[in-house]
Amino acid sequence: MIVFSFTALFTRAMWAYKPFLSLSYISYMWGGIGLSFVPCPIIRRIIGTSIFVVALSSLVPYFTTWQKTDAHLAFRSLGSLDQGRILLLERAYTAPVARYYLDQETEVWGLMDEGKKTLALVKISFDESLLGDFQPIECFTGELESVIEVWVQGSAARVRQEMARWPACIKDKTTFIFEGGRWIYLYR
Repeated sequence: MIVFSFTALFTRAMWAYKPFLSLSYISYMWGGIGLSFVPCPIIRRIIGTSIFVVALSSLVPYFTTWQKTDAHLAFRSLGSLDQGRILLLERAYTAPVARYYLDQETEVWGLMDEGKKTLALVKISFDESLLGDFQPIECFTGELESVIEVWVQGSAARVRQEMARWPACIKDKTTFIFEGGRWIYLYR
């Protein structure tokens, strides 16, 4: 009940708070022990059935509304990226998700936060590693001179917040972000 009270009070999904998951099993165990002390078997069955119904009904939002990422929609609706367009992952560590949804020929770039004033730009390749091989790219190398459009997949709020920290070679490009189930032009 502690977990459900917490989630109801803060209107958040229970599974978003991982530290509470282990606590919930202990709570269910102690609740079952306490339920065994109820003398009337009919009342025990009613309480047990109601707990079961509440547990099943909590699965409805999990399968209908809450979704961890919209990456599959973003990558499927992206289309082909020609010479003047690049795909930039707002966080490079999401590269395995991109690899799952994209074909092997798609060039993928990413941003890494190294605690510096500017985010680090990396080129991601998947030749031998399932997680991706991150090769740091400096703006002065000229690899991004022909790029006109940057298509960013990641948290829209974080992208807007951190655009000032982007490397100069991608900061001034035409930027699109996947938000609300579609690609939109990002105004600055």
